Amino acid sequence: MSEAAPPPDPEAAATGDASATAKDANATAQDAITTAQAADGTAMAADGTALVDEAIVEPSVLTLTMPLLVLAVGAAVMVLRLVPGPVATWLADYASFDNLPEATQLHVDDLLLVPIASVLVVFCRVSMGLRMLGPFRPILIALAFYQTGVLAGSVFMAAVLAVVTCLRPRLANGLLPYFGRLTVLLSCVVLIELMVLLLGHHLESEYILQASVFPIVVLCLSADGFARVLSSDGLGPAIWRGTTTVAIAATISTIGNIDEFADFLFEFPEFVLVEIALILFISTRMKWDLLARSQPDGSRSDDSKSDG
Repeated sequence: MSEAAPPPDPEAAATGDASATAKDANATAQDAITTAQAADGTAMAADGTALVDEAIVEPSVLTLTMPLLVLAVGAAVMVLRLVPGPVATWLADYASFDNLPEATQLHVDDLLLVPIASVLVVFCRVSMGLRMLGPFRPILIALAFYQTGVLAGSVFMAAVLAVVTCLRPRLANGLLPYFGRLTVLLSCVVLIELMVLLLGHHLESEYILQASVFPIVVLCLSADGFARVLSSDGLGPAIWRGTTTVAIAATISTIGNIDEFADFLFEFPEFVLVEIALILFISTRMKWDLLARSQPDGSRSDDSKSDG
């Protein structure tokens, strides 16, 4: 006969039930903690999104007041320069370029053109939505047009762009890094300028000689930016951006050649503060992109990398 199984221990059974109940309670508490953490995370994300949306919709006080402060400082200095008195005398003696050598004054004219050119570039890009070969190239090309003239410089630049655009794909095959490729292009541009210079001398053409003094660094950077857009977006966007860049540069050069305006900038160099205020205002309050949809599709890509 087999022995009968021993009766279950009531105390052990009660202990097991208590342990199971405790485990269930711990699991329930852990689930509650997890749910609370998830709720907190969702609330924080919602708060963060609300803050970001609020920052985007409502401009900060800094972006509203800074242009006004800069504008007020520039205008105040201009008024103090006009009102006879000790301040005007001090400004005439220590904050004027009239006593500088003539060659230095010409350099000052070039420097004073840069801020007003920046205003035009920002307006064309931010307000009008016109794509170009980066923010700096229109200004550099405009300064180059001072030496070559707009027509001669534009023709010579178009020819160099065509040549360098043909050369760049053969250099951008992975064998040369960016710096090596750019310096080879720079040397090729030098060779082109030397040949054009000799051609102008033998033909006794002042027009060709004038075009051949185009700064080589500006030519090389412009050609490389044009070739980049051509490689990434195609011929249409490249021609569009190149044409827009040259057109803006020609406009800047034309403005700089207005003698009355150049004299005004020279006499009131503090007007640079007014131009900075205009750039801040356009960049924060006039982001319209009016003509962005009317451009070739490839020209809608980010053009801030063209100067990289």
